[in-house]
Amino acid sequence: MTEEITPAELRRLIRYDRSTGDLFWKHRPRSMFADCKQPNSSYHSFKSQYAMRPALVAHKDGGYRYGLVMGIKHYAHRVAYCLHYGRWPEGLVDHIDRDPSNNRIKNLRDTNYRTNSRNQTLATNNTSGTRGVSWMYKAKSWRARITVDGRQVSLGAFKDKQDAINARLEAERKYMGFNND
Repeated sequence: MTEEITPAELRRLIRYDRSTGDLFWKHRPRSMFADCKQPNSSYHSFKSQYAMRPALVAHKDGGYRYGLVMGIKHYAHRVAYCLHYGRWPEGLVDHIDRDPSNNRIKNLRDTNYRTNSRNQTLATNNTSGTRGVSWMYKAKSWRARITVDGRQVSLGAFKDKQDAINARLEAERKYMGFNND
């Protein structure tokens, strides 16, 4: 994913507090508004409305914060990552604790789609409380499955829910290197 603004330009515009995960607009010199139709008006407007105040605070469905930087939409977690490391992330920025509003650097990691998808919360229609385990009404049994390299692998059908959960946990250790102990 390539961003339009460089990390150096971003650092001139926004300050990142890594302990809280918050972003703040920096004060901008008058010279940054020279190309505007009304430079003095634009400068004073920015200074009174934005300078030193929280940046990228609009909320998207799911709790992700975002905003415009130089007219381009940016997500706060990606900007936080860039400001801290001095480079844009190569892949997706994953919130380790699954809280999209927690942009503390210790909670953010540059990852790929596969790793990010493993860190998702359970679907709202999950009936077992365990990812990959579901109740089959017609068969009156619990089914365990796991996706490996893009294909779904059936782990079997079980009369006892705990047996299905155990099969899923074992498969996670085998295929994904998860340690659920």
